[in-house]
Amino acid sequence: MTWPRWLYRIEDPADRWFGDDKVSHWLGAAAASLKSHEMLQSRWGLSPSPAGVWSWISVILAILLVEAIEVYRWERWQAKGAPQPWPWLTDKASLKDIGWGLLGAWMATW
Repeated sequence: MTWPRWLYRIEDPADRWFGDDKVSHWLGAAAASLKSHEMLQSRWGLSPSPAGVWSWISVILAILLVEAIEVYRWERWQAKGAPQPWPWLTDKASLKDIGWGLLGAWMATW
């Protein structure tokens, strides 16, 4: 199997485990998890258990959507010759970003 061009390898030094973007993935997913859980309970009247399940589903979809947007913008940016400065929300997909997002969402459930 060949590794996709749009996905960082785990050992890629350009995608560090503790890069500055990891904080935004962690905090963004935590905030999205808390807000979706609150919205599902207060506005839609779901009990805590179903609200938690739907909150997890929505956060996972949001994490994957952010990665898809980053990949789409990265492909367009590469096609233009990668002019500087590096645009915001423009990156290859990262399993580390997804992991940090899931960690933030999980920590928000405490």
